[in-house]
Amino acid sequence: MLDICKDPESVIRESLTGQVALVAEFCGGLTSSEAYESIITELLPVLKILVCDENEQVRIGASASLVKMANYISDEDVMEHVLSIVLKLAHDEEDQELRIVAAGLLNGLSVRFGGDLSRQFVVPVSI
Repeated sequence: MLDICKDPESVIRESLTGQVALVAEFCGGLTSSEAYESIITELLPVLKILVCDENEQVRIGASASLVKMANYISDEDVMEHVLSIVLKLAHDEEDQELRIVAAGLLNGLSVRFGGDLSRQFVVPVSI
């Protein structure tokens, strides 16, 4: 899947964002540890790349998919695997577009992060 992230056609990369969300939903409905590991090791890295895409529509699609996928990530893993992506974007001093993506993700994921993570990591970034 990582090869498709590099497709020269943005419409292909944008389509991939929606497909990743569907695969995550399928895997999230399974009880096997292999399905969960696929979300963490195969699907999240794809979205991590696509939320930084040069094309705005790809970034929007990847952000929406990341918000959906976060529901299938355990509470123990959400900080390491989801919040870390958002915080990296928020701290990008060179690309204003990525900081805008981070702001949208912080809004979309605030319920998933919950009060403790938000107070500890999100609020200090926002101030």
